[in-house]
Amino acid sequence: MECCLKDWTIRTKFFNNTVEYCVVGNIFGSKKFLDGSQITTSPIIKINGNKIRTRSGSSYLLSGPPHPDFFEFLIHNHPTVPEPNQKLYNAQHPLHFLNI
Repeated sequence: MECCLKDWTIRTKFFNNTVEYCVVGNIFGSKKFLDGSQITTSPIIKINGNKIRTRSGSSYLLSGPPHPDFFEFLIHNHPTVPEPNQKLYNAQHPLHFLNI
């Protein structure tokens, strides 16, 4: 069973002049962390719908609606995303706009 992240958002990280994206959220179903603990993933390397794989090899399911900070992230970092708001949020492909 893969872990899921709830109440999640995206954080930008810069490494070797490259923009990378990490997810910050509350983890559930992990053997390493207590349910509900807030974690920051390593950079995302693959997105498949609402599932992500990170550089460390971990896989996560992005579950439920994102934290409101996610929509602020879109407004400030991806102005090409039209009207980033909860009405346009696609739970099956929440990170479709990231070029990973």
